[in-house]
Amino acid sequence: EYDKGIRRFEEEIDKDFDENDLDYDLLNEYKEKLNYQGDIFDLLQARHLIKTIEGKRFFKKASILLFAKDPEKYIPSASLRYIRYNGVEALTGTSHNVIKDERFENNIPNLIDIVKLFLRTSLKEYYFLDIETGKFKKVPEYPEEAWLEGIVNARCHRAYNMQGNSIYIKHFDDRIEISNSGPLPAQVTIENIKNERFARNPRIARVLEDLGYVR
Repeated sequence: EYDKGIRRFEEEIDKDFDENDLDYDLLNEYKEKLNYQGDIFDLLQARHLIKTIEGKRFFKKASILLFAKDPEKYIPSASLRYIRYNGVEALTGTSHNVIKDERFENNIPNLIDIVKLFLRTSLKEYYFLDIETGKFKKVPEYPEEAWLEGIVNARCHRAYNMQGNSIYIKHFDDRIEISNSGPLPAQVTIENIKNERFARNPRIARVLEDLGYVR
């Protein structure tokens, strides 16, 4: 049902969520970004991220993933792992070739920013002499717009109902792989993936669009 879009994980309510676990700095930043004049909770209500039942606020899982200080406390699939391998394939046992393994846990907007800064310092930079200008030019190992879009899409469209596994960034000598658990959603197939559009988490996508991460 999740994969077919009949049921949406982000719409489910977590009755155990504690409002003290909200990242109020990020919420105020979001409010200012939209130039919203009302209360923070009114804004979350307007974005359908909370539900009021008999005068009591209940937070949807989308709001936890977006604005909790530690979403992993409530949703054990909200983390991201970066693994650097020495070579062009992942080896095990006595040939284990992992040389760096970092786990990142935070809400979606903050985690994107943290991982962006981390990768900027982790990826190599190459310099070459431009014969026409006589000056050296700096070229990154991978263009930032490419890997950053991959990370944002992974966070935005993750199947968060599949818990117990992280988003992975696997860095080999010859490539970077960004991967999520779970099958393709709804009408998306291998054949039409370049042209078919489908947001597995439309509430999350809307907020990331408001914050300027996606379009």
